[in-house]
Amino acid sequence: ADAAKRVVLEGKAAINLWRQGREAWNAWVEKKPIADIDFSGVDFSEYGDVSFAGFHFPNGGKDFSKTIFGKGILSFYCATFGEGYVNFHGATFGEGDISFSDAAFGDDWVSFSRATFGNGRVSFSRAKFVEGDVSFDST
Repeated sequence: ADAAKRVVLEGKAAINLWRQGREAWNAWVEKKPIADIDFSGVDFSEYGDVSFAGFHFPNGGKDFSKTIFGKGILSFYCATFGEGYVNFHGATFGEGDISFSDAAFGDDWVSFSRATFGNGRVSFSRAKFVEGDVSFDST
C-alpha cells in the first residue's frame, strides 16, 4: 500500500472507537483490513477495567508502547492481532489480572520488552504465536 494512503488509527480516534465496543471496532476493521493501530503512550487508567476481548486488529502495526493500562483488569482474551508487529515495549500493565488467553498473534515480531507487570495474574494460556520473534527482554 502507498505509505501516503496508509490508514492509521491513533490517539483520541483510536480511544473513541475502542470505547464504542467490540462490535463497532470489528466492523471498522472489516472495512479497513489493512491499517496501523497506535495506542502508544495512551493512559487507560481513567477507564477502570480495559477490555479488548474478542477484538480483531487489522493487518499492520499495532503499537501499545509505553501505554499505561491502569489498576483494573485487562483482557485481550480471544483477540486476533492480524499480520504485522505487535509492540507492548515499555507498557505498564498495572495491578489487575491480565489475560492474553486464546489470543492469536500474526507473522511478525511481538515485543513485551521493558514492560512492567503488577501483582495480578498474567495468562497467555492457549495464545498462538505464528512466526517471528517474541520478546520479554528487560534490557
